[in-house]
Amino acid sequence: MRTINKYLKAVTFFLATLVLIQGCTVYRTTPVTLEEASATNNKVKLKKIDNQTIKYKKIISINQEYFGVKRSKGDLINVPINKEDIKSIKIKNRYLSNLLSFLSVPVGVIVLLGVLIAILLLSGVSPM
Repeated sequence: MRTINKYLKAVTFFLATLVLIQGCTVYRTTPVTLEEASATNNKVKLKKIDNQTIKYKKIISINQEYFGVKRSKGDLINVPINKEDIKSIKIKNRYLSNLLSFLSVPVGVIVLLGVLIAILLLSGVSPM
């Protein structure tokens, strides 16, 4: 029992990390223009000149004005974007985000099984 309690923190940390990775969003490294971001219809991370980072569900263009779409209290709201305040815009990398979310589960299960088998072997109990 003492051996199991010894490794319980490591297993707990691992499972918490797995949950965090599951919901991650990966953004492309190359910045894009406001026009390109509105054309992609993807999640967007906008960095302002004052280094403030704002995430939007997407950017839309209405009459040559750009708006960031955000969810607030269950409703989607349009937040006006000032072109002069923008330092960089990065769009979501859908392929890599989906790949990491998909791979995190099987890798997590394999590592968790390995940790459990190691705990059983250290405690002197046969795993099979």
